[in-house]
Amino acid sequence: MRYKALITLTAAATLFGCGGDDSGDNPNVPDLRAPESGSAALFFTYPLDDQQDVAPNAPVVFNFGAALNVAPSNFQFTDADGDPVAFEFSVVDDGRGVVLRPQDELDPIADYQVVLQGIDANGEEVRVPDGALNFTTRAALEGPADLQKESPDFEVASIFPDDETQFKTMDFSAFRLRTSHPVDEETVVYGDTVSLTRDGQLVPAVLLSKGNALTVDPVDDMTPGVEYVLSVDGVVSRFGDPIASFERTVTPIKTSSPTGQRETLVTEVPAADPNLGCLADNVRVSPLTGEPINCVPVIGTLLEDQTVSKQTGNVFGELAFPPAFPDVTPLRVARGSRLVGDALEVLVGGQVPVGFNSGDVTVEMVADATGYLFPNPTSASPNAAKNLRLFLDLSTTTDDARANGAFTQNLLHVELVGRAIVRDGVLRADAISVVEPRVLGVEDNYGLLSFRMESYRDQTTAPDPLNDQTRPMLQALTQDDGSRQLSWQPGEFADRMVPGEPIVLLFTEALDPNSIVEGVSLRLTKGGMDEPFSWKLDGNALVITPDNPVDYGVEYVVETTPDITDLSGNSLMNLNPLDGTNQLTFTLPTYVEGEDVQRGPFATTVYPGFPCATSDELDLNAFGGMGSQGVCVSSSPESEQVEVDRMPITDMPANRAIRVRFSQNMDPASIELGRTFIVEEVDAGAVEGNLDVGVRHLTFTPDQPWEAGTLYRYTLASETSGCASAICSEDQLPLQTALLLGNERDQGGPNMDIVFRGAAATDSVFQELNNLPSVDVNYNFAIDDGESPVTDDSLPVPPNATRILPNQGGAGDENTGGGLVTAANTGCGF
Repeated sequence: MRYKALITLTAAATLFGCGGDDSGDNPNVPDLRAPESGSAALFFTYPLDDQQDVAPNAPVVFNFGAALNVAPSNFQFTDADGDPVAFEFSVVDDGRGVVLRPQDELDPIADYQVVLQGIDANGEEVRVPDGALNFTTRAALEGPADLQKESPDFEVASIFPDDETQFKTMDFSAFRLRTSHPVDEETVVYGDTVSLTRDGQLVPAVLLSKGNALTVDPVDDMTPGVEYVLSVDGVVSRFGDPIASFERTVTPIKTSSPTGQRETLVTEVPAADPNLGCLADNVRVSPLTGEPINCVPVIGTLLEDQTVSKQTGNVFGELAFPPAFPDVTPLRVARGSRLVGDALEVLVGGQVPVGFNSGDVTVEMVADATGYLFPNPTSASPNAAKNLRLFLDLSTTTDDARANGAFTQNLLHVELVGRAIVRDGVLRADAISVVEPRVLGVEDNYGLLSFRMESYRDQTTAPDPLNDQTRPMLQALTQDDGSRQLSWQPGEFADRMVPGEPIVLLFTEALDPNSIVEGVSLRLTKGGMDEPFSWKLDGNALVITPDNPVDYGVEYVVETTPDITDLSGNSLMNLNPLDGTNQLTFTLPTYVEGEDVQRGPFATTVYPGFPCATSDELDLNAFGGMGSQGVCVSSSPESEQVEVDRMPITDMPANRAIRVRFSQNMDPASIELGRTFIVEEVDAGAVEGNLDVGVRHLTFTPDQPWEAGTLYRYTLASETSGCASAICSEDQLPLQTALLLGNERDQGGPNMDIVFRGAAATDSVFQELNNLPSVDVNYNFAIDDGESPVTDDSLPVPPNATRILPNQGGAGDENTGGGLVTAANTGCGF
């Protein structure tokens, strides 16, 4: 054991160099980076020179071999047009480092460069080797379609390792591909549209996809010296484009010793402070960023910057056989490795507590983390640390199921860029990445991860990997009365589920995707018959989407077997721990059908604008220059003359999409861009974009941002009867666009034209609301036989709510009242 540890540390010293680093950690060790004993040249940059896919909120970091006297004027930060980028400037690491933080988020898919100028160290000019640090930002995560496309053509934009530079394919490599457009995840199928083969046979592998990221991680190490073929063909983008066929033949290189062994270096991921939170004063900070180590702030509009995750644990890194890789050394951290963090204090707007915290936050590697240690590209000094580049695919899970609804997800292709060096028998590695979680499903946040890991000085007494023997199970919440509520959707609230929505199960940890087999280990039935479905894993959530939208009034059953496991191979416990079965059941309310009760669909919400056809011409001078698009078409001529009922022309932020929700399941074939759904610039022609049609919604994303001050119009087409030129429900009833006309149930209406004005992009959060729950399940404005009647006791109304009693009963009923609504009351005291 001692000989093994000696070999491991000797190998590490060879790999990482023996130059000085972090002298402040040990005052008895001289600082080998001081000018008298080493170079003051540039030792590290983030991003790397020519790095692609950089987060727009990333800082620019420079680290030098010695403390230097620098100022903002020594750094020229410009965009592709040569225009200056305003930045905040800070000095870190006792003068050895500089951090430039752009004052505004950088543009997506844009080139930037930073030039060092006038920095002198003992008569030596400090500069980037090729004269400038260049990098390119990633594509936008949402907004106009063209900003989400790295290039016009849909193709594989990059692969890591690439086999064309110093990063070669190893026998333990995982392949990480970046596509030029975000993918439609349902089209990413291993063995079909994505495959890794050997001699024509499919290699068992884990396939992960999200956004523009694909990961193929072979379950077992590949055989060195044998050809493998990685191919992508048939994947479709989120915008409906087929990917250009991609094929790469690779021959893995052997990473083990002649005896077939690899050394494992055990490192600790220490806390910024074991007793204090990340936001406290005097915690340990990164020499690269000056920020607390191993803390990820979640920064965005909803939570601001008061929600921080502090991660700790041990990392067990496998190193390729050092004598065979003296310059560029591959390393791997195995799939299933975990870091555990303190509870997140969730504060809305950074101020208002939500009433609970997240519980422990677990970050789990859902694929092998693979990367390389490689020679410092900015300095040839013997004191310069080696550079580190490591890709991780992560799953986040919170102990409290309520917080999982906000935070659980997969984070793919988290790229750590850093430096590593051995001092006094201890490896220290510092790295940087920007993590971009999506919070509450509505906002993309970001956080700067200042990663630090340190090897144990005595590897013979270093901790062993945890032997995970805990079986995964469905999460549950303890109610105030002590009862347990399982964490799944729809759960106890099937009356709030809408056709088209998925079934979501939240587990206590990430599951192994290869253990989930549709119809075998995971089954869905409808009325006792097998129901086809697709599924995906996102964090600890298993998302099940039936091929046909969930139907009303019929029992659905989700069933699992113990063949489903976590990443350590532990079998899933009973799916329903409350009754000891492997089944969950739910039934949506009764949907009353028939010609005498059917009503055509209508738009429950539209964005932007108001969900009604209007009768007047545009008046651009109304509302103090805001403009008016008329009043809602009505059967009452008097109502159309009331000034207060005129509809203003609303503004539409440049980075938002048009959204419409419908009251019924729609016929997707009837919603056609340019025919029944039209988007145009007023008096200037059609607007190009992508139309996504769901069961009860549509979303139109323009190719280009809306231009500020420009008038646009979108049209929902209808007609009195029939579906030849109208948006229709799946029952072939035309869209009702003017409910105030009081048309018959099966009649449509005039076209709904909604005018809006383009405006500047916004960083506010768009929260789409749904009109649920409702007793009127079939949305025909009446309570039919079979639907639960409304009584004073059946619908208790909480304070500060509005209660609306709809038409209840048939002709001659005393509650009919001749209209759609018989009574309404806002406030308390019903």
